[in-house]
Amino acid sequence: MKTMSKAGVFLLTAGLVLTLFATAVEAGSRKVTREGPRGGSVEKSVTRGGGTATRDVTRTAPDGRSFERSSERVVDRENQSVTRSSSTTYPDGTASQGTRTVTRNDDGSTSVEAERTNRAGGTRTFSGTWSSE
Repeated sequence: MKTMSKAGVFLLTAGLVLTLFATAVEAGSRKVTREGPRGGSVEKSVTRGGGTATRDVTRTAPDGRSFERSSERVVDRENQSVTRSSSTTYPDGTASQGTRTVTRNDDGSTSVEAERTNRAGGTRTFSGTWSSE
C-alpha cells in the first residue's frame, strides 16, 4: 500500500514539475473581495512574477470568525526545483502548514522532500528519489 501511494505522489509531482518547467509564470496581481448576502465576505489575492506565485484567501463569517489560507509556489530554474508551501489558519485559532520541494537531478532522477504539520501540532515528513528507468 505504501509503495502505491509513493508511486502516486511521484507521478503527480513529476507531472507538475514537467508542466511548471514547460510554462513561464506571467507577472501581475489581482485582488477580489466579495460580500455575502448575510454579511460574510471572501477576499482573494493572487500575485505572480519572477518565478513566484502567491495566493491568499480570507473567508470571514457574519459573526467575525475568519478562515485564512495562503499558498506560494517558487520555481527555481537554475536548480531545477519547484517549492510549494501553504498554511491555513482556522476560526478557532489553530493552524496547519506544509512545504514540498520537487527537484530534477542531473542524473535524470526526481527528488521530493515534504513536511506537513497538522492542527494538533503533529508533523509528518517525506523524502524520496525516483529514477525514470
